[in-house]
This record gives sequence, C-alpha cells and structure tokens, in this order.
Amino acid sequence: MTTSAPETTAPETTAPAPTTTDAPSGGGGGGGAATTAPAETTTVPTTAPPTTAPAPTTVPPTTAAPTPGECLVGNWVITQDEMNAFYDTLEATVGAPLDITVSGQTLLDLTADTYLYTADFDLVVSAVGTSGEGQSSGTVSGTYTADDGVIVTTLGSSNLSVIVTVGGQTLDESAFANGLLGSVPINDAPYDCSGPTPVIMFETADPGVRHPVTLTPA
Repeated sequence: MTTSAPETTAPETTAPAPTTTDAPSGGGGGGGAATTAPAETTTVPTTAPPTTAPAPTTVPPTTAAPTPGECLVGNWVITQDEMNAFYDTLEATVGAPLDITVSGQTLLDLTADTYLYTADFDLVVSAVGTSGEGQSSGTVSGTYTADDGVIVTTLGSSNLSVIVTVGGQTLDESAFANGLLGSVPINDAPYDCSGPTPVIMFETADPGVRHPVTLTPA
C-alpha cells in the first residue's frame, strides 16, 4: 500500500499598492516575500508671486485764485451804440433840453493797474434850440485798482480835445471834457464780469445815476 505525502501550499503574499515586485517562484511551491519599490519623489518648483507696482500718486494741480479785476485786463472798444445809450442816460440827468448824438467810438485799454481812455468820435449837440457839431479826440490815462468789484482811478494825464461849432462859432470845450473825464465816468465805477465781456457802470452828470456800458474786444 502506497501512502501519498500531503501537498504543501505556499502562503499567499499581498503586495502593498501602488507598486509591487514579485519574487520569482521557487521550486516545491515555495514563494519569496514581495518587495515594495520606494515611492518616487517629485520636486515642485517654487514660483514667486508676481510683484504689483504701487499705483503712481497724482498730485492735483493748484489753481491760483483769480486776481481782483483780472477780467478787466484787455484792449476794449466802447462802441457807438453803447456811447449813444450812455449819453441818452446822461441827457436825462442834466435838467435842460439836451441831445447828444455820437458817431465813432472810444477805446479803453486796461492793464493790471493802468487805464488809457482814447476818444475818437464826432458828435452833434442840440441844446435850447441851438445845435452844433464837434470832434472829440485825445486821451485820458492813469492808474486804477479794482478791489471789491469797484474801479478806483488815479488820474495821470488828461489830454482830450473837444471842438464844437455852434451857429458858425467854434467853441473849445476841451477844458470841460477834461474836467469831466478826469473824475468820471469810470472812477468809483462798479463793474460786472459775469458775462462774456466786462460791464462797467459809467457815471453820468448826476453822481447818483449810472449807466451800464458793455465793453467789446478791440
């Protein structure tokens, strides 16, 4: 009677995940132990975060406050229409029949502190039933300030020439005109610069009555 030897079974070996290496099978059914391969090491490059430059600082420009009377500076014309409107107001303050009609214009040049009034017009004057014709030329000049919305002048020179012919007789009214314009119409005159060009309140023969005169660029 023959007796068979019992079969020997090699124990199963479970390899750890994720990578295994099987040992070669030995004779007689015996297996070597499984060996785990070392995990690969991955180097992650370090990237520096982008640098954001600070926004530039903008300093707002400084706006200087306007100089009083700055709007008056320029070369101006008092037109024929403006002059006749002024004389219409003046006639109403005289208290006697008077009519003055002007043909021509007057220049008014203003720097930051000086003025130059240049007359260049003809006029027709009618008073108490008598009429005459005349010419006005020459200049009045000086210095001024324009604080608090009022022009205050200081006369430098007055060289107006006003010659009027009435009934064939020539009258030199220069002294009267120089005396008039030496103090008026722009001395102590309020002005307004809210519009496109300055407006000056010219004084009439009555110190309490003023007429607005709009200046036109020359």
